[in-house]
Amino acid sequence: MDVSPLVAEAKAGDREALISLIMDQKQEYYKLAYAYMGNRDDALDAVSEMALILWDNIHKLKDNTLFYSWSKTILVN
Repeated sequence: MDVSPLVAEAKAGDREALISLIMDQKQEYYKLAYAYMGNRDDALDAVSEMALILWDNIHKLKDNTLFYSWSKTILVN
């Protein structure tokens, strides 16, 4: 799936586009967060925090095709 158009929309301020991007990979985000956090509540908090950071910083993403690797890096950090 080419995520570039959705990422471009999210960069333009479309919250629904960002939500769509996140929801498309929600299981992968949760699994990654759970692997690092070790419990359900902390993993869900980490994913929520990641979503906020993505919204605040999506304009910094230079290559739209790298959205998912960028977002997972933010989640891990």
